[in-house]
Amino acid sequence: MEDLVDVLYDFLHGSGNSRTAFPFAAATVQSQDFWVGGSKHPAIIHLLSTMPARQRHRFYALSLAIVRQSMTWRRGRGEPLMPDEIVRLNEILLRLSIKVPELNEQDFLGTLHRPDTRRDDLASPGDFLPSDEVAK
Repeated sequence: MEDLVDVLYDFLHGSGNSRTAFPFAAATVQSQDFWVGGSKHPAIIHLLSTMPARQRHRFYALSLAIVRQSMTWRRGRGEPLMPDEIVRLNEILLRLSIKVPELNEQDFLGTLHRPDTRRDDLASPGDFLPSDEVAK
């Protein structure tokens, strides 16, 4: 369970913004009672260790809610969620016998930021200057 907490720790914040935070993710799957608040690390441990035992069927939905909210929150911070973070999350979830097929879909993984690729909307203005050949 500690590996899962370590991976998820930076996915969301523990309080504050009401649309992208661990307590809101828990609330979206009717599991807000398992979020104890206070220090984020112990609160995540409590959420993840108590909820599966009592509401295992909601753990799948909670995992999706955390990832979806993380995509919004992290993009807004300029630290987008990376495919390798989702791969690591999937590995840990599988070790816990939890499968979240949506997190393995190539279409989904393709929407995540890849540091080794450039998007056209991130290109600098100088990238569009004509080459010497075209300018002639």
